[in-house]
Amino acid sequence: MLKRTHVMAGLLTLALTTLALPVLAEPSPVQIVTDFPKMASIHYQLSAEQWVSTSTANVIVTVDASLNQQAVDTIQQRINQGLQTIAKGDWQITDMQRNQDSSGLENIHVEAQARLPVAAIANVRNQAFTLSKPGIKYTVVDTQYAPTQADIEAARMVLRQKLYQQIATELKAVNQVYGDERYQLAQVNFTDGNVYTPQAPMPMMRANTQMMTAMAEGSAPAAPSPTVNQKLTMSADVRLAAPLATK
Repeated sequence: MLKRTHVMAGLLTLALTTLALPVLAEPSPVQIVTDFPKMASIHYQLSAEQWVSTSTANVIVTVDASLNQQAVDTIQQRINQGLQTIAKGDWQITDMQRNQDSSGLENIHVEAQARLPVAAIANVRNQAFTLSKPGIKYTVVDTQYAPTQADIEAARMVLRQKLYQQIATELKAVNQVYGDERYQLAQVNFTDGNVYTPQAPMPMMRANTQMMTAMAEGSAPAAPSPTVNQKLTMSADVRLAAPLATK
């Protein structure tokens, strides 16, 4: 009886072990899909334009100073104060060069720039001329009315919205004609055009005449007329697609 009990226990253990073994399914062969749905497509191009407006301009000022060794330590503070006198703003010094002449004087050339409101730019040249004195000279060398990157990106967003609206109108019209085709927007690529048209340069003889006249009158030459509205263009390459009905 004891031997029979041991045999039954062994058979039970073998049965449980067999049930615990995982059943491996036979792998199915990989099937390559080649029967893609055929599509009808419509390809066309759109374009739009938007004026970029800016209320600021980038003003570049150079400072040339000659000073003794005692004043070298305070020259940057003095220049910063002078720049704030020309116009209140976030002036950044972008270049500074120092050298010493044979007499022992330190010569410093500084270039600084700030983005200023257009309304505050009218008098910067006169302020720089008035602030200059023997030993230090402030000169407004350039006033750039090009829009900022933020201005350009805002205009680009408006242009994309305009083009999306044109695409939606076109898509609606296409589906009204081919209603059973169910056309959808498959692809669109945007391309930027010219950001702005540069202002024509003043002829050299006319510019020199104006500068000499202003110097003779004891005042700085007037700033050029600002061009604060500039045109941005954008094109869209569009593809509409719809699955063809199968017979």
